[in-house]
Amino acid sequence: MKAKCQMLDEKVEKIVKEVEGLQEVKDELDQEARGSPEHGSNSTEKSRWRIPTYSLDGKVTVSAALARKRRKATFEAARKIHGGKVELSTPGAIGLIDTALDK
Repeated sequence: MKAKCQMLDEKVEKIVKEVEGLQEVKDELDQEARGSPEHGSNSTEKSRWRIPTYSLDGKVTVSAALARKRRKATFEAARKIHGGKVELSTPGAIGLIDTALDK
């Protein structure tokens, strides 16, 4: 009887861990859906579609401050993607240039 209770306890513990893992995944997905600062907000993305930084002929169509803010956000995203840190931005710069040249 004791062995059976121990086996059932182990099964319950395993199921609890699986449920906790699923809850963490759900929380991450909910955070992304709400538009966390790490992934950009939905309104920011809509704004960029409505007001693109450059026109078809290559001219800047936004204010200098907004263009600077968008360049900074682009570089920050490239730095995160390519493994750079705040104090070491070289991987982000190399990745950004490589992407631009490859396109």
